[in-house]
Amino acid sequence: IERRLSVIPTCADLTVFTPAYEGKPQPFVLGYVGSIGTGYLFEETLRLFAAIQLKRPDARLLVVNRHDSQRIEAMLDAFGLSRSQYDLTSADHGTVAQLVRRMSAATAFYRPGFSALGRAPTKLAEYLGCGIPCVGNAGVGDMEKILDANNIGVTLRDFSASEISRGASRILEVAEDQSTSHQCRAVAQRLFSLESGVRAYADIYETFCV
Repeated sequence: IERRLSVIPTCADLTVFTPAYEGKPQPFVLGYVGSIGTGYLFEETLRLFAAIQLKRPDARLLVVNRHDSQRIEAMLDAFGLSRSQYDLTSADHGTVAQLVRRMSAATAFYRPGFSALGRAPTKLAEYLGCGIPCVGNAGVGDMEKILDANNIGVTLRDFSASEISRGASRILEVAEDQSTSHQCRAVAQRLFSLESGVRAYADIYETFCV
């Protein structure tokens, strides 16, 4: 019996999530988009930001979230961040792209587990579509293969202090490379294009209809 498999990752509309090539944000802006529920590791983003601040004291944090602003503010305050060090904003899907373009780099941290092995984060596709490099964690889909192999980010092996420090140094290097934005966009077009996903689904339906 012939068996055919099609793998279609989470896709992004790359006509909406487009880069801003006029230059990198100044100062360095670390971004976070989305929820902070049990499957997400928001505190680890704060730890990474603290490590980045040790190397770039003027760095800022940009958090885009629709429903958890009070909880996030409490976490930011408890972590010792002043209001001058971060921006917390809400956005609908139509305005997320323009906020992502303000970032120098962004995070996509998820709680490891069996289900995470098959995860293809939507936010990763959207970051890369906007030309923004990403910091992810191992054990989440093909994160390591996508980010490290293509030099468009860094994958943390764990969340130890030394590994977070390494990730902070590496993402600063990647974000400052003039070729990174174009490379992020190229990888997004190759792996996460909505048009490619639609064609792959169409091929599957045509196979069953023949």
